[in-house]
Amino acid sequence: MMVDIEGLLSKPYWIIDILPKQVPANACGQYFAIEKHFLSPPHVDAIYRQFANVLLKLNCYDDIMVLESKEESWIENPDPDALELMVLERKPLFVVL
Repeated sequence: MMVDIEGLLSKPYWIIDILPKQVPANACGQYFAIEKHFLSPPHVDAIYRQFANVLLKLNCYDDIMVLESKEESWIENPDPDALELMVLERKPLFVVL
């Protein structure tokens, strides 16, 4: 199945992040120290697991298309175990809902 990326880029989209909103440039907090904290084990492992769980739950309601960065074809509604493994391997992954 072909995915019209150019067409999708003209539509609204969401970026999923661990923070609820963008940190202001002039914030006095510890953004970089906290980022380092979250990107180290075991915290980063938990973040990837949560992301996998979100994708699996969303796939109950809608079809999803997944493309691993080194592959040439999209996978429609991948097997749940395969999708979880794709996320947990931390390779670049493109997901269209």
